[in-house]
Amino acid sequence: REQGDEAWEASQQMLRDMWEKSETAFGDWVRSAQSESEVFESRMKAQMASWQSMLGEYAKQAEHMQAQFQETLKAEITRATAEAEASRERLNKAGTATWSAMTEALDTSREAFEKAAAHMQETLRKAAK
Repeated sequence: REQGDEAWEASQQMLRDMWEKSETAFGDWVRSAQSESEVFESRMKAQMASWQSMLGEYAKQAEHMQAQFQETLKAEITRATAEAEASRERLNKAGTATWSAMTEALDTSREAFEKAAAHMQETLRKAAK
């Protein structure tokens, strides 16, 4: 009987140890997930601030351009504003998804930003000729 009690106690201790390890691992996972979410939120806010800054700067530049180029740049600003909003929506949607989905949305947003900036730079380059 004593051996049975010892075996029972040993198995109970083993289960308690396993449970503690499981709880610790879950706590680590939660902290990691919170950290990933915070990183995503920070990057998303930085990207959206970049979009707004770029759009504001090009809008200022458009005010000082010849009429024909002013309209072209304003059209690019309108298109880029729509792309910025689409990026914001993709990022908000990805914010509730997996880390890989969040990263993909951030990368897509950056690519769209770079493409929009290149279009506006080209318009300014043409206007400067």
